[in-house]
Amino acid sequence: MDEDRYQLRCGLSPPCAWTRPVHATNRNTPRETSMQYLEMLGLAQEPFSTSPDPLAYYRAPEHEHCLHRLEVSIRLKRGLNVVIGDVGTGKSTLSRCLLRALDGQEDIIPHLILDPGFESADEFARYICRLLADGPVPDTLPRRDCIEAIQNALFSLAVERGRIVLLCIDEGQKLAPDCLEVLRELLNYETNTEKLLQIVIFGQRELEEVIDGLPNFKDRINEYLVLRPLDRRETIRLVRHRLRLAGGPAGERLFTLGALLAVHRATRGYPRRIMRLCHQLVMTLLITNKPRITARSVRDFLQRDKALGPKRTPYLRLIGATGVAAALVALFVMRPAQVEQTLTTMTGPVFSNIRATLAPHPALSGTTGLTEGQHQALPNDAAPFVPKSEQNGRNTPQEARGMASDQPVASIESGTNGIDGLETATSASSVTPPERLGALVLPRGETMLRLLETVYGRAGGVLDKVLEANPGITNPNMLPTGTILTLPALPLTRGEAVNGLSLAVLSRHDSLETAYATYRSTANRQDLMVVPVWMPRNGLTFMVALEKRDATEKDVRTMTRSGKRDAAPFLLRNLPPETIIYRRIP
Repeated sequence: MDEDRYQLRCGLSPPCAWTRPVHATNRNTPRETSMQYLEMLGLAQEPFSTSPDPLAYYRAPEHEHCLHRLEVSIRLKRGLNVVIGDVGTGKSTLSRCLLRALDGQEDIIPHLILDPGFESADEFARYICRLLADGPVPDTLPRRDCIEAIQNALFSLAVERGRIVLLCIDEGQKLAPDCLEVLRELLNYETNTEKLLQIVIFGQRELEEVIDGLPNFKDRINEYLVLRPLDRRETIRLVRHRLRLAGGPAGERLFTLGALLAVHRATRGYPRRIMRLCHQLVMTLLITNKPRITARSVRDFLQRDKALGPKRTPYLRLIGATGVAAALVALFVMRPAQVEQTLTTMTGPVFSNIRATLAPHPALSGTTGLTEGQHQALPNDAAPFVPKSEQNGRNTPQEARGMASDQPVASIESGTNGIDGLETATSASSVTPPERLGALVLPRGETMLRLLETVYGRAGGVLDKVLEANPGITNPNMLPTGTILTLPALPLTRGEAVNGLSLAVLSRHDSLETAYATYRSTANRQDLMVVPVWMPRNGLTFMVALEKRDATEKDVRTMTRSGKRDAAPFLLRNLPPETIIYRRIP
């Protein structure tokens, strides 16, 4: 392979620049046309190319650690190294960066195989022979003769001339087991102190199964490295690094922090997905003529991208949804007697479902199935809806001791004629949903993003709205302890998303401040969440619940046995369809 061809294959610049013919100077090439569009955004080059360009490489800690381990292994002549990663984790870019780091060093002779999908082990051996051995290699040369010629070339290069011969193989999952056996035979050719051939294989997860089936090959692996997706912080730094390379400090401001968080959430930290999504967002920015990309821009683009598929909602379902909406309007503007009379006169399967959906909720309305003595106010802010449930022999403040542990868990459930042992407290009717949840003081050691994830279940999709509600905050990453944050009411779970929801609630609160304090004071709170819930009859309520949308009675019993609080946990399910939850439920 000549020098120019090697450098192009390794992602390096050729030694001489290419010059356009004179007759083409007055015509814009596609590259020049694309650059004109990028210049409108203040960018000097394409920031989010998916090509494995080592010049645009971002030094993520895990990738840098991998490069360092590989280079040390090559220098020490340890032989075989394998890098495994999912699709789009940056394996190809890492291979080009490794070759670029070793380029120009006289004692290293690197070779790169881009596509190892050879039909047979004999063809693979002949290809390696052409890379290392001098002179032509006939297509009919047997595999054994190829191995012998490769070994002679390695002896001449590594022993007599003192060079390090490196063979990098990209797309290693395409290697057949017989081809891996060829590499194993070459690794057997060594001196008393070192391997004569250094091999680095970059492959997807499928390569793991092949290697596991070849124990003789697996035992020879010196470095077995796994690339994982980037975390939230590294995703933000990767996008800003690419924007800074393309447009300097001004280019970094094209994406707001909320947009970067939304990008990480959508791509899950896979570099190739990040590049593809950010490229589409930049193109959208050109079309819409907006100055910056926000979290809303990311959400809107993702919704349009999903909308390209076939429609899944048939017309009859749309008609049924219209009927449900009409019935909900009637629920708010008509008296209870009129609602009942209207539901009774409805006929047909659609309205039968409406009647079942809009049946009076005994736990919330207090008109069905509960005696007069059961309508009592809760004694304090931290008490739940007060079920009668076991708690490892300990009693709730409203119950006597000695309750059996095998009694059923109390639950709030729609469509029942009564709830055994349930005491409810119905607040004043609140037909209009709130505009804000309340205010929180940023605790010591807490960050704004973690606080938003605790309340809303996400930070990227709500950060812009929260910053609008707090105009005095200019840098959400540098907030001092004690900062007061006003949290707006952002409906994240409503409508059909409420159907089938079943929450294991640890405690119920009337204010966001006490719910957040309870959450932070609970040990092992990593599996808990704060859930702001609004219902027309109960108004706004804050619950500390298990981070699970399909909780069962078993989960409630587990929470009860843990003894985290004096109040007894309970199961909340079959919520009315008009319920609004200001949190994303996982």
